[in-house]
Amino acid sequence: MFAHSRPSPIATLAPASPFTVIRPHRGEPDGTRNSGRRPPFTVPLTALTLWPGERTRDASLEKRRQVMRFKCVVMFLLTLCLTVSPLPGQMDRGTINGTVKDTSGGVLAGVEITATNQNTGLQTTTLSNDVGDYRLLAMPVGTYRIAFSLTGFKTFERTNFDVSVGQVHRLDVRLDIGEVSDSVVVSANSELLSENALVSTTLQNEVITDLPITFSGGRIAEGFAFAVTPGVEGDSWESFMGGGQAFSKEVLIDGISATAQIQGNFLETPASMEAIQEFKVQTSGMSAEYGRTSGGVFSYALKSGTNDFHGSLLYYGRNEALNANTWMNNWNQSQDPTNPRYKRARDREFLWGGSAGGPIFIPGLYNGRDRSFFFFAIEHDNRETYRLGTTDRTVPLPAFLDGDFSALLDTSKTVGTDALGRPVYSGQIYNPATLRQEGGKWVSDPFPGNIIPKSQISPASAKIADLFR
Repeated sequence: MFAHSRPSPIATLAPASPFTVIRPHRGEPDGTRNSGRRPPFTVPLTALTLWPGERTRDASLEKRRQVMRFKCVVMFLLTLCLTVSPLPGQMDRGTINGTVKDTSGGVLAGVEITATNQNTGLQTTTLSNDVGDYRLLAMPVGTYRIAFSLTGFKTFERTNFDVSVGQVHRLDVRLDIGEVSDSVVVSANSELLSENALVSTTLQNEVITDLPITFSGGRIAEGFAFAVTPGVEGDSWESFMGGGQAFSKEVLIDGISATAQIQGNFLETPASMEAIQEFKVQTSGMSAEYGRTSGGVFSYALKSGTNDFHGSLLYYGRNEALNANTWMNNWNQSQDPTNPRYKRARDREFLWGGSAGGPIFIPGLYNGRDRSFFFFAIEHDNRETYRLGTTDRTVPLPAFLDGDFSALLDTSKTVGTDALGRPVYSGQIYNPATLRQEGGKWVSDPFPGNIIPKSQISPASAKIADLFR
């Protein structure tokens, strides 16, 4: 018998099948100690008793297991979202370089230069070398605050310094003698780009969104390039830059080539204008890093989230009810008011979109300010427009597929006579097998009733006719 006391059971089950018991290593029911493992033995199960304490422990254990599983799933998802892979070789960034000197013109070595993105808080730090030169590489497009500090000199700060895509910026600085805690702050002004002979035009997002839109098939940033950039002609399908060939330019999105099938064609997969931070057109003087083009480069730098939540919404609508009818339609309608052909042609287009961005923030769990951000943009265009089509393309009638062209024959209209003096009617077709010369002139006989006998329809023509059935 068991020597342990138990509370009263709450349920008793009595299955008929036996069950297997595995003896424990220690603590036999009779209080003896095992010297080793013993083989299991089988006994008939006559009663299974559930005790209240055992049920409570099982429920608590299951709850802890559920919490642990939930934590594992959350950590796995966060790992997927926050893992970043480097992409070397991208050309979507800018460079800042220059020389640091004192007020007498002597170069300063060991000056700490810190560039801080004013929107995201991202910091890039470097030191000036023995001749006072410094270089900040791979700077994401944006507005920066650049600080220069050295013991024994006042800290110099340059604010609102814009870094453009694919551009080398030069910033030379002179430090005044004083305490490091003292600072001289200078707001950005127009700079002279003298680092290379690059010929380019850069458009910021504010300029793109403020310019008038010639609306047709959605907003495409490339359309602005052909309007404001000297030496660039064409459209989003076929463009010419600096006298170069068509389909020879390179299109880069955040430094990655966007070429899909045709070189330089960005018409089918353009980036939403709400997602473009900066758009740059380089027409000549490109450096060796642009090795996939002979006709210029279109570079797009996309937006990212910042420390502040921000977004935008847009809508554009066009409807024929808001348009004036054509003069000819108005005149024809005055002559035939019941004819619906003279109403305004269907002309509808609807564009909607928006964007949203900011820091990744989960209340009580994670604050991504200065560390991680999100950005999302969408733009959709829908058009319903009637346009004039070509008049030389038709679809055959069912009778035509069997060689019956009698519907085309109009015996009331005579367009002339043949070499034998026979009248030639409108829509009449002739049998090429009867082509001959009569009196030095070529003549052939028309098909009776404008119907081609099936025996004269070639197998190739029959195959073509079957495509329309």
